[in-house]
Amino acid sequence: MWTLGLALWMFDRDRQPLIDWLNGKFAKNQVLADQKGELELTFFNDQLMTARFFPADITATQAAFERLQKFTIVSGQSDLAPSTRVWVGKDENLRKYVGWTDKKLRLKQDAWVRQYGQ
Repeated sequence: MWTLGLALWMFDRDRQPLIDWLNGKFAKNQVLADQKGELELTFFNDQLMTARFFPADITATQAAFERLQKFTIVSGQSDLAPSTRVWVGKDENLRKYVGWTDKKLRLKQDAWVRQYGQ
């Protein structure tokens, strides 16, 4: 994915249309762990940083992920080696989801915001 970011940078292309296309193509009617739902992707520096999956049945989805990936979500979250955090949450519209984030990439984004954010 970083090579795509390099190409966009080299040819001075706007990234947002590509991000919008990826979200549109992959967002609706996804099936993960035999569960149907909506997938939302977040990128930082053209790297996938966070994914949120909004299933029809959050309980069945959580159980399926835990069974397939051999981990348990305790107190709403779990950390997986080497740097993935998985959690169950609610968005601003109170829709329940299962989320994944790259912890190392999240730290890079936080450092960037501290350095360049106002």
